[in-house]
Amino acid sequence: MKHKDIKPLRIILSVFLAIISVVCFTCFVSLRTARVAFSRNIISEVISNINLFDAEIGSIASGLNIDGIDEDSTVSDAVSLAVVEVAKEEFNYNVTKEEVDEVLEDPNVQEAISNLSGDFFSGVISGNFDGKEFADDIEEAIVDNKELIEDVSGYEITDEMIEEIRDNVGKFDAEYSANTDIYSEFTKYTAYITDTLIYGFLGAAVLCVVGIMLLNMFKLPTGFRTNGISFLVDALFAGVAGVVVRFSPKLIMSIIEELVSSNGVHISTGVVNDLIDSYAANLAKQMWMPALIFLGLGIVCMVMQGVLLTISKDK
Repeated sequence: MKHKDIKPLRIILSVFLAIISVVCFTCFVSLRTARVAFSRNIISEVISNINLFDAEIGSIASGLNIDGIDEDSTVSDAVSLAVVEVAKEEFNYNVTKEEVDEVLEDPNVQEAISNLSGDFFSGVISGNFDGKEFADDIEEAIVDNKELIEDVSGYEITDEMIEEIRDNVGKFDAEYSANTDIYSEFTKYTAYITDTLIYGFLGAAVLCVVGIMLLNMFKLPTGFRTNGISFLVDALFAGVAGVVVRFSPKLIMSIIEELVSSNGVHISTGVVNDLIDSYAANLAKQMWMPALIFLGLGIVCMVMQGVLLTISKDK
């Protein structure tokens, strides 16, 4: 029995399913990105992706109260002077800034401080900062780099000194964990973004793709072409959204700086600008990866359409 093709109805249903699949895939990417934007791990990843030591402090300098630190100073400068001050006041060690800078230039030390910074800010923002755990991490970092610190400074890092540092850091727990809950303020707006919702949209989109192929099972080139176009549209949407997310924060910061400067006031966003830029890059990556997948699927479907059309013509 020959199959009867109702072409208008098949095309209408195929286009309808294609539109639904684009909407569902777009919702999947958008909601997944939104949840990542307020996840507990993104701050650590953001900090790990910037050169924290060479970043300018900017307007944050006014709140640090460190002699010799201004808006043009780098984070490395602030850390060096802070270490010099603590070493003198707490342990009566006359360590110079140059000696501290030499230690900070070591790649292992920089990696350790970057990891500690990420853990610290992530914990503070999430409201789950654990001072004791952070103190353990600092102790481990000091022990791992003890030989370098002693060689450069000329002072011995005793177990008593490490224990004192560890005890002082452990006291941060009550101050930050009890009073800081910025993360919960953010996440209460995204609490509805559950795995069920996110992957529900993905499942619906996949069902639409399958539905298009079933509708066109006797006209496979049309099915592949319809899905191919849908995937390419998905790639376009996700890619453009990623571009907007990637560059809009930088544009906003530039506009703010220009407006403030036009009134005769100069500001240096420094490390804040770097953090925002890294944050935007991380979110954009959440959109660009699916965009590349959609692009690849779209190309495969269009190639399959061409192959099937060629085979049918040869017959």
